[in-house]
Amino acid sequence: MFGKIKQTLTGLSERPNLMAALRNLSWLAFDRVFRLGVSFVVTLWLARYLAPELFGVYNYAIAFTALFSVLAALGLQGVVVQLLIDKPDQIGETLTSAFVLQFIGGVVSVLAAIVIAIFLHDHEDNILVAVLSLSAINLFRFADTIRFYFEAKVQSKQLVIFEGAVFSLIVLLRIVFVVTALPLMYFIWLLVLEAFLTAVAFAVLFVKNFDVRKLAFVRDSFVGLLKMAWPLTVAMMATMLYMRTDQVMLASMLGQQAVGIYSASVRLTEIWYVLPSIIVSSVFPRILLEMRSNPDRANRATDMLLFGFAVTSLLVAAAVSMFSINIVSYLFGLDYLEAAPVLSIHIWSSLFVFSGLLSSRWLVAMSMQRFVLISTALGAIVNIGLNYLLIPVYGVSGAAWATLIAQLVSCVLINACHPVSRRFFIAQVSALSLVSGLSLLRWWRLNSSAANSLGGKNSE
Repeated sequence: MFGKIKQTLTGLSERPNLMAALRNLSWLAFDRVFRLGVSFVVTLWLARYLAPELFGVYNYAIAFTALFSVLAALGLQGVVVQLLIDKPDQIGETLTSAFVLQFIGGVVSVLAAIVIAIFLHDHEDNILVAVLSLSAINLFRFADTIRFYFEAKVQSKQLVIFEGAVFSLIVLLRIVFVVTALPLMYFIWLLVLEAFLTAVAFAVLFVKNFDVRKLAFVRDSFVGLLKMAWPLTVAMMATMLYMRTDQVMLASMLGQQAVGIYSASVRLTEIWYVLPSIIVSSVFPRILLEMRSNPDRANRATDMLLFGFAVTSLLVAAAVSMFSINIVSYLFGLDYLEAAPVLSIHIWSSLFVFSGLLSSRWLVAMSMQRFVLISTALGAIVNIGLNYLLIPVYGVSGAAWATLIAQLVSCVLINACHPVSRRFFIAQVSALSLVSGLSLLRWWRLNSSAANSLGGKNSE
């Protein structure tokens, strides 16, 4: 056994590109887990301090700003990284085009947010000031282009260190602000400060690692990048509507306290999403290789992942639903008890989200990007429509039901509508019903018997 481990480690050491990728992935995984864990704890404290209504204003401002962040992000991540890798001789042109696009997108997003915020909240000063202040974050999205550059070079370690330092400073300031009982706007301004300091840190790091004289604006490169990015921008817009529209609609229909209650349940649900996200990011590249060389093995690995996600999400959803009152009262306090029934509904969406994370990667691997866009857009439409119908009848719980049904439609049911994705739909249903566990068990027993038989012959 130890010989095999030593042999594996020796093989990895002889593959520098793989080792660099693994080190890069480990830094990214550490950063995500660390930031998520710390943010969750600090957010619990902040929620208790602000109470549901002000916590609702805080989350509403974040959700409202996020809706316009798509205009600043422009879906450039995958496109820019791919261009930097495929065309290293045009790296200056690509980066310049990305910088310009994100600057223009940032300005447009801020102006759009200001106009719509004034139209919707003209007589709600606290909400208006919070939204207008937070919209400034989108002016600093140019830092994303720097992130793409280091990601393409598989050198995320430096970014993680710089970003972690800024994050730690903001966390400390947030704690100080809670202890000194400062008003809500100070916490809004902290979010803006974090975006500004991160952009400055990234800019310093970029200047130290890249010869800025290579930056050059080329019209054809700019137009080409825009053409490649716009479909992804539409997909991101649909995703953002999907994820944030419930909080915006709750605010307009029931008020900010309802947003605070709903946000508490969402925080407790979404913290679980990091688990399948990290697993899929780590494992799927290997499955992608198997899809080209050994489809049967790739299908089996996919079935195993889906079954594992189904079992994990079922156990988590059942446990959280059973103890939702205890969980909410312990973590958020008695002021948020209304979030318990919402949480017991919303947590079940994790069944479909876990499966959907793998589904989207599989569909892209099958060159079905348009189908992914359609499924995301359909999810957004279903979510908005159900929120409109269910919130007036069921209150905050109606928004949770809307999210649950929309996730079912866009992550699972939509896959039954296309001949290519139908195979994956069958695998999803088999996993969610736990039926695939029986076939995986039979496969494992057959392989174990074959291995034991082969071992016996070798010993003879």
